[in-house]
Amino acid sequence: MTQTDHQNVPKLRFPGFEGDWDHVRIQELVDASIIISQMDGNHGELYPRSEEFAEEGVPYISANDFRLGKVDFGRSKKLPQARADSFKKGISKSGDLLFAHNATVGPTAILETDLDFVILSTTVTYYRFDEEKFSTNFAYHAFNTKDFIRQYSRVMSQSTRNQVPITTQRKFFLPKPSLPEQRKIADFLGAVDTKIAQLAEKKRLLEDYKKGCMQQLFSQKIRFKDDDGNDFPDWEEKRLGEIFEEITDKVGVQKLPTYSISAGKGWISQEEKFGKDISGQQNARYTALQIGDFSYNKGNSKTYKYGCVYPNDTGKVIAVPNVFISFRPNSNDISGGFYAKLFENHFLDRGLRQLISSGARMDGLLNINKGEFFKLIVPRPHPDEQRKIADFLSALDRKIDLVGQELTHARSFKQGLLQQMFV
Repeated sequence: MTQTDHQNVPKLRFPGFEGDWDHVRIQELVDASIIISQMDGNHGELYPRSEEFAEEGVPYISANDFRLGKVDFGRSKKLPQARADSFKKGISKSGDLLFAHNATVGPTAILETDLDFVILSTTVTYYRFDEEKFSTNFAYHAFNTKDFIRQYSRVMSQSTRNQVPITTQRKFFLPKPSLPEQRKIADFLGAVDTKIAQLAEKKRLLEDYKKGCMQQLFSQKIRFKDDDGNDFPDWEEKRLGEIFEEITDKVGVQKLPTYSISAGKGWISQEEKFGKDISGQQNARYTALQIGDFSYNKGNSKTYKYGCVYPNDTGKVIAVPNVFISFRPNSNDISGGFYAKLFENHFLDRGLRQLISSGARMDGLLNINKGEFFKLIVPRPHPDEQRKIADFLSALDRKIDLVGQELTHARSFKQGLLQQMFV
């Protein structure tokens, strides 16, 4: 590739291509039959009722079905063939570029299917290009550039409605280099997308493997041996309060802590939320957590429902005591790492559901009685087995984190390419 700074020429360009790029409105591409068809799923009176959807049939695609530039048909609703045949518009075919234009605006996907057609919901527009005049794959990447995002973001900023109608879309500009250059760019970025998809799938498989291991380990279907190859003793059952103690010390905020916990958002960086001071909160009394402590969310929000347990591995943290029950291991032979993984596997939820159904008040906070909370039964394996389980699952976490970092880097790399390969 070669570098250039000309404003109508991309900064990063394949050898053999010269000259400025044209920029044309989508309407011009429609008028020139370069875009053969463009239609959304605004079905009017034909809009399907919920009872018309079926387990099998023709996919009914919404923006929520997009994943990594493809359509995840496992997420999509289905319509019986006869009902699907009744639609007059929003009928999309394999190879179409799909653009989410309503509610969730911006995601794109290229439709790949062996079916004759699928039906689009009101949230999606399809673009069907003449491949001998314009590359659909190039258009897909152009739709994901900052320039195109700015165009539809500007429209939404001028309206209270989170949508970009099809007539407005036609006013947007797309870059139009020569067809050979379009295909060259699309092929290259397609290879990058393949790498991103592979990393995302690898991360998903590792996460699924970890979940399976957790289920097997905590149900004791799989057991570790001790260092001499012998079986560990049977797991004991203990009340939570026998192996953990409540953190009752309260502190005022004299210095800015690193994090606090929100029932609605989880961990909150104080620097990001408050800057250097927590205005008006210096005299409030909080629970101060150390590394290895836990906080249990007894609140109930849409994002973080009751039952979330937050292990503190981040450093200095504060928690609001009337929202969270905070606790720590009461002896050195209790592995916080083991219990962090046990709680991550929602072990406490089962006991808490019984506790809540038997008496907790269902108001803004569930107000679980602390005494009852610490009576919950939890397993207590031998300390060495606790550590083996924690070390094994932590090793999986490190692998997942490593792949996650690779995935983040690959996505950032692609964003950099988009900025340099498009004008």
